[in-house]
Amino acid sequence: MKNRAGTALILWASYFDELVAVSFASEFRQMGMRVISVALNPDSEYQKGEFVSPPRYNLQEALQISSEVDCLVIPASPAALAQFEQDPLLWRLIADLRQRGARIVIGKAEGQIDRTIARLLPPHPQLIAYPAGEKLLLFARWVAYLIVVENDQSRPGKSRSTPPLIKVASDSVPGSVAGAIAGVTRQYGYAEVQSVGAAAGNQMLKSIAIAKSYLTVDKLALFVVPDFATIEIAGFSHSAIRLFVSAWPTNQGEWIGWGIDALTGAVEQQTEPSPYSNTDSIT
Repeated sequence: MKNRAGTALILWASYFDELVAVSFASEFRQMGMRVISVALNPDSEYQKGEFVSPPRYNLQEALQISSEVDCLVIPASPAALAQFEQDPLLWRLIADLRQRGARIVIGKAEGQIDRTIARLLPPHPQLIAYPAGEKLLLFARWVAYLIVVENDQSRPGKSRSTPPLIKVASDSVPGSVAGAIAGVTRQYGYAEVQSVGAAAGNQMLKSIAIAKSYLTVDKLALFVVPDFATIEIAGFSHSAIRLFVSAWPTNQGEWIGWGIDALTGAVEQQTEPSPYSNTDSIT
């Protein structure tokens, strides 16, 4: 049975970052989520996932519950997955989670990502690069909170409607936009804000700063994830900046922001599907 708060898988193998694994496991558990470590190495490495209390699964067992999983954490850079390039079970698991819309969290790449690995990983925004250092715990808590909010809204009697897109123009009043951001975030758990052009972008950032103070009154910390979007205006394509804004309950009034496209080396958007994205079982 699916955990009402959510279920997360944390991959574990040689050379993976134990601090990252522990951080995500701790924050997920505090939000009531079910956390399962998944061993990629043989039995000699299987018992090293001590950051998670049992159950500890192998890949075959993880595949059997993929429909229940909300998030997969890979506590390593994409380069660390090269040693498992020929493991069909791993890539079948990632493909299954990708098709189901689960979030996949991975470390930053230190250089250009191998094309084979890049083709097997999902594109952003489904693929999120976790930050290093002091922001790691806050980021893990944000991901956990987002999953719990979404699962709560999917329960009977809860609204699953999508919040309206907040569009900011060059002459928008920052205080009014901030009020809209705070109100939508309180109601839906998140908001999306969009601007086109430098002047509108400036007003949007001012609005975010003001919205932070509005939500602080409710003891909510603001999180902002930037992304690009292509929109059509009068028959012409334009680049827009779109911000995903979310908040989580906290006594800290601190605002932390980071980009989900933080994977360096720009993973190219491949049109060729993953060879493991079919529904055939692997034995």
